[in-house]
Amino acid sequence: MVSNIIHIWVLPIPPTISPEEERRLLSILGEQEMSRYQRLSNRSRQIQYLLGHALARFKAASLLNLFPQNVPLIFEEGGKPRLEGNSGWHCSLSHTSELIAWAMAPFPVGVDLEGERVIKNPLKIARRFFSTTEVAELESLDEMAQQKRFRQIWCLREALYKAETDSPHPWQFELFHFFQHVMALAAATSALPQVIVEKVVYQEFLIFPVP
Repeated sequence: MVSNIIHIWVLPIPPTISPEEERRLLSILGEQEMSRYQRLSNRSRQIQYLLGHALARFKAASLLNLFPQNVPLIFEEGGKPRLEGNSGWHCSLSHTSELIAWAMAPFPVGVDLEGERVIKNPLKIARRFFSTTEVAELESLDEMAQQKRFRQIWCLREALYKAETDSPHPWQFELFHFFQHVMALAAATSALPQVIVEKVVYQEFLIFPVP
């Protein structure tokens, strides 16, 4: 595969899904996913999980030319997604209570979402997890700018953590702002990639082919 494109699909989470819609989406999950879904006791977390994994399967299916339920998608310890076999694709999944993002690329990639919430004691957290350079940058900012920059740095670090870290290629980073969220992207590729971000309409999930 020769490509330097990162595909990212973003899905706003609907306020509710009907029992019929839920059954239809559950029908495309694998055994591992179903087991995890059934163990979730919080209803909101169940919906986030279901929609995130449905989004992953739909969009992976479109690139692999498969039915969503046949996508060889597994989740390693810690929840990191991986496509089995020799498809050549790498992937990453992130969600908040309002938004889901699924990324795919032919090289290691990580994506992370953070909502625009107020962070308590950002400097205290930064001094524990950030570099001295990042902490110094935050200390130089006023309160509002500090909040924004903290979210950006945290998001970038999470995106890098979610990606595979043993690549010999340099890391490329990019930030996006939309839907009152910051989205960070980390990609291990020697050339600056082309990033295609697509907003997904929830109703797309309600019509899909079955074998």
